[in-house]
Amino acid sequence: MPIKPNDTTFILSAVNFSSGFTNENFVNDGTARNYGLELTLEKFFSKDYYFLATASLFESKYTMNDGIERNSLYNSRYIYNLVGGKEYKVGKKKLNVLGLNMRFMWRGGYRTVPVDLSASRIQDKDVRVYTEAFESKAPDYYRLDIGINYRKNKPKWSWVVSLDIQNVTSRLNVFDQYYSTDTGNMEDIIMVGLLPILNYKVEF
Repeated sequence: MPIKPNDTTFILSAVNFSSGFTNENFVNDGTARNYGLELTLEKFFSKDYYFLATASLFESKYTMNDGIERNSLYNSRYIYNLVGGKEYKVGKKKLNVLGLNMRFMWRGGYRTVPVDLSASRIQDKDVRVYTEAFESKAPDYYRLDIGINYRKNKPKWSWVVSLDIQNVTSRLNVFDQYYSTDTGNMEDIIMVGLLPILNYKVEF
């Protein structure tokens, strides 16, 4: 696994990257391993409905060039998903379709690097405790998405209108915390709240 040599924070391993590029010099002296168990229960679409339930229990670890194995940023340890949907044939001739869908996700929070609040206040900046990096986690992540769609079928074409609402409960999931120089206190980094997506398409 590519790591940054002589990194004193011991977190600059490619396994902890989420996106983007770097112009830093990395060397292939690190390692990473992921292992766990996944269970799936699935009913394929038939009789106008489907569902899928999954449970994943896992560990995600990495080592820098000091040889010490640590939790990776993504070692949330568990993820549970429940997805389902049903379609109803509507209209005088039952040619049109009304569909309902739902998805629920519950997973452990991402790993965090603790903030030294006292040092942050003295230095008036965000000071992290890298000796305890990824030993703590953000709160668990929960999200419920729902969707409804309507399909109007014509002899040679059809149109579909759908409304998908992500995080329908508008839960304020916490990704991490940081020291705010404006307030002098810890503040939460909140993920996206309720997000409605309206879509209309025509099919030939």
